Amino acid sequence: MTMHAAHRLDGLEPDNLLAFMALPGLLRTLEETRPGWRPRVSWTVDEAPLRPCLHVAEEVAGNAIVEAAAEGLAALAPRHDFEGLPDLTLLPCEAARRLRKAAGSDRYTADLWAALVSNAAITPRYRSGGVRLALLGGGRETDGAPTMSWPIWREPIGLAGIRALLGHPYLDRPETRAASGVVERRRTRRISSGQYLNVTRAEARFE
Repeated sequence: MTMHAAHRLDGLEPDNLLAFMALPGLLRTLEETRPGWRPRVSWTVDEAPLRPCLHVAEEVAGNAIVEAAAEGLAALAPRHDFEGLPDLTLLPCEAARRLRKAAGSDRYTADLWAALVSNAAITPRYRSGGVRLALLGGGRETDGAPTMSWPIWREPIGLAGIRALLGHPYLDRPETRAASGVVERRRTRRISSGQYLNVTRAEARFE
């Protein structure tokens, strides 16, 4: 029998956008430093209060997971330095040059640069600093307010599975939810008060 450990993440509430965003971030750091752990996440849908649960393929203590995540953050952080640029407002020729350079690097760095400056490199009217990213799970209300939605699922899945669910166009369909193990979806919307922006607590969209 394969040994594994499950760690309930009590500090990550299901209706908090930043808490949900921490989940793929945690998986990404663990995949960087401990790929043999095969990290996965499920939700405690049958055990209140609802919280995510981290599964790893070895019997490891919580402090070992924290140390591995810290190592992963230290390894990934330099790739977000963007060669010391103060911002990514680049002219098309410069954006194209940096994309070509990133293409010869590792896949993570190449994907990161491509996501941020591709439009600026190929479209003269864009500067990369003015490009809005299309976020997985992102949308808009009828009044134009930006929203962010994420699923709550039952069985352990990895980072690739979470990305697939976030980008799935048919999670409102009962048959799709049943096939994917999704029990509900949470949605938050952006709110503003003058120049200050925030997001609401996420509401359950279906049970």
